[in-house]
Amino acid sequence: MNATRAFGILALGVAIGVGIGLAIPGLVGPPRDASRASSGRNTGLPVAPRLELEGEIARERSSRMKAEAERDKLEKDLAAARARLGNASESKGPPGPGALAPVASQAAALAKAPLTHPADILARVREIEGEAEDALKTRDMKKLLALIKEAASLGKDGWPVAIKLGSALMKSWEGQDTPFENQDYTETNVVLCSKEIAPLYEHAITSAETDPDFRRLAASYFRLTGAA
Repeated sequence: MNATRAFGILALGVAIGVGIGLAIPGLVGPPRDASRASSGRNTGLPVAPRLELEGEIARERSSRMKAEAERDKLEKDLAAARARLGNASESKGPPGPGALAPVASQAAALAKAPLTHPADILARVREIEGEAEDALKTRDMKKLLALIKEAASLGKDGWPVAIKLGSALMKSWEGQDTPFENQDYTETNVVLCSKEIAPLYEHAITSAETDPDFRRLAASYFRLTGAA
């Protein structure tokens, strides 16, 4: 075999090899990433981290669905409670005395609480002045005693009306005025000896400007209050 023929055979072999490589791409070039080939989609992440991320997303979706279900249940329970309340109010009508008893007891407790604000004290003194006129006109002994005690307990703002009522009582006892009705001397002594009136008695005894009729009343009962 001469050189020219040998060279031709070599060239033919090279051409055949190149043709086979082009026909079968898997035999030419570097192998593809096995993870990308097996996943079926190009995520740019290795298999393990991508699966972990998908698991977190699934857990978050499950938690959100559970929270929404609980919210819906609470809304249903609230609506049912409102419906029951509405039905009860319609069927029972207005509350009876038993339902109002706690409110009444609270109001009574507030009414008995001592007044501390000056404006409240003055307002009550004005009311006592009006009630005192009624007690004097009707000669109501029980009302008179209650007003004397309350007015005296309000401090210096209430003392003038207490002095006025006490003077009227003293005059009735001394025959200078019409007696009061329904006099209970035990109750009278209990009220007039109460500690709430003691500061007023002491003031009346030491102040020459106080009504003389009330000063005599104060002199009679001051020591009996236990404050002397």
